[in-house]
Amino acid sequence: MNEAAYDPFKLDVPFLRHIGIEPVLVQRDKVIGRITPRPELMNSWGSAHGGVVMTALDCIMSIAARTAHHHEGGALTIEMKTSFIAAAVGPFTVEGRLLHGGKSMQFCEAEARDEQGKLLAKSLGTFKLLDKR
Repeated sequence: MNEAAYDPFKLDVPFLRHIGIEPVLVQRDKVIGRITPRPELMNSWGSAHGGVVMTALDCIMSIAARTAHHHEGGALTIEMKTSFIAAAVGPFTVEGRLLHGGKSMQFCEAEARDEQGKLLAKSLGTFKLLDKR
């Protein structure tokens, strides 16, 4: 497959479009995305809702899972553990990495950080590659 033509962000997932994950970097085994939370994505404390942060971690890990094999289909989350460390007040980035991958099962990690580099959340996940619909 042509490296330049491969775009793991191209899957159409309306919810991800709604929360506004923007691609920053896509490499084999490493992906970075960015979110600037809008008011409807915030909690009552004025920070990004934990579900938004967790969705971003899940999304970026699943994209990282797909990069090693240039997988055109989706990646189903089998298991995910997230630790929230600090509130996401303002824009944040999520960096995901493939730790180990086989033919269909992929093991990933991701971190969310604010613009100053402060760690906001850390996640580990297991993903199963799915055939393209």
